Amino acid sequence: MLAESSPVYEHPDKASAVIAYIPQGAHENVTAVAGAWLLIRLPDGKVGFIPNDSVKQNKGQPITGTSE
Repeated sequence: MLAESSPVYEHPDKASAVIAYIPQGAHENVTAVAGAWLLIRLPDGKVGFIPNDSVKQNKGQPITGTSE
């Protein structure tokens, strides 16, 4: 669940194009973890990146890890 509203970036870089915005509290389909970024699939099928610190797990902890 998103802890705060977040832009969705085309690439894992805040300088890349914003392709969508996700509201606070939304649940998105995380498909991979890439360092400090999460690759997500939006309801319309587009994929993009959000910073992993904008997402909270059930116990309020940020998602961490690496892509396998």
